[in-house]
Amino acid sequence: MILALNILNLPPMPRNRSHMLTVSKGRPMNIKTTLCREFEKDLTSRLDSYKADLQKFKSSYVRTKHYISAEYYIFTPQDLLITAAADISSRAVDLDAHKVMQDTIFKCIGLDDKLVRDVRYLSPISRDGNWNYVIVYRLENLCNLLNTSTSIQSLTPLMNDDSMLSALL
Repeated sequence: MILALNILNLPPMPRNRSHMLTVSKGRPMNIKTTLCREFEKDLTSRLDSYKADLQKFKSSYVRTKHYISAEYYIFTPQDLLITAAADISSRAVDLDAHKVMQDTIFKCIGLDDKLVRDVRYLSPISRDGNWNYVIVYRLENLCNLLNTSTSIQSLTPLMNDDSMLSALL
């Protein structure tokens, strides 16, 4: 099962704008900002048009059979991604800028984003100068995680030692 989402003209929500540290009853807390809550409301309303697709994806998920792979195509305004010297700009957002987006989408689906075990981010230049997204989620066979572990283990001599593998995990 594949779920594909297109989201147009939505600036990202970087971690340094989505959360702030505060103190409550003498304990430090990391809370969502008003800006983050507005972002979540905006994205949730945009996902209303995908309600049937989100429900179908959720109902196709089988806990003992699937994990989720994700592909994020983040079309980024050129002036925010590439400098005049033709390198990656210091103004380019980190990958954690899309965590709130993923959390919100998974809340709308009704699944936990911990089910994402394989993810790819690509940020091509936006043609219209806006932040646009194509997001693809796939239900994958859970056995692939074991098969991948086995195949990587045979390709990596350092990981052939079981004690080394468990130390790395």
